[in-house]
Amino acid sequence: MDNATLFAILQEATLLFLLIGSLFALLLGVLFLLSPQQAAMFTGRYNRWLSLRRPTRPLEIPHPVDHTLYHHHRLIGLLLLLAAGYILYRFGFDYRQQEAVALIAASPWHPALVEWLLEALLWFLIPFSLLLLLLGGAMALKPSTLKGLEQHANRWLSTRKLLHPLDKPNLSLDRWSQSHPRLFGALLTLAALYSLTLLLLLLLA
Repeated sequence: MDNATLFAILQEATLLFLLIGSLFALLLGVLFLLSPQQAAMFTGRYNRWLSLRRPTRPLEIPHPVDHTLYHHHRLIGLLLLLAAGYILYRFGFDYRQQEAVALIAASPWHPALVEWLLEALLWFLIPFSLLLLLLGGAMALKPSTLKGLEQHANRWLSTRKLLHPLDKPNLSLDRWSQSHPRLFGALLTLAALYSLTLLLLLLLA
């Protein structure tokens, strides 16, 4: 399966998913227009807030690995050196432009965009591999030189506090739909019809 076929399958699957969602929105809008009480009962049954703070809590617990890194510093340094050496050789000295051009030609995206992404990736990987080479050498030969860098950079940044305001339910739209059910149903129906029209045109094109 080539890239163009895979892209076409993903595009059709996305359009079908949006089409089903628009049909559901249309039915819900009509239900709000014809029977606001039944619509309120239906939305109240399934309108529940699911917080991700409790399931993602284990991911926010820091797990120190400093002791393991320094205990096996020669092995880890050697692995970093090998990885940095491979990246430097592959993208710095053995960069096959013809294969990249063939990849661009076979891609469904715009060739200029793909070429720009490949160039950006190349200019990122070379400095990154040089930095990785220095870190690997220091880790293998004298890991104590990394103590100062480690103390400065080894800080735990929790996303739970940062994303806490986004984890609170906002019920303004629910209250407005309950106080103006038919107006909400009319707007939802018009939006669903507009979305369905665009999606059908895209599918039939």
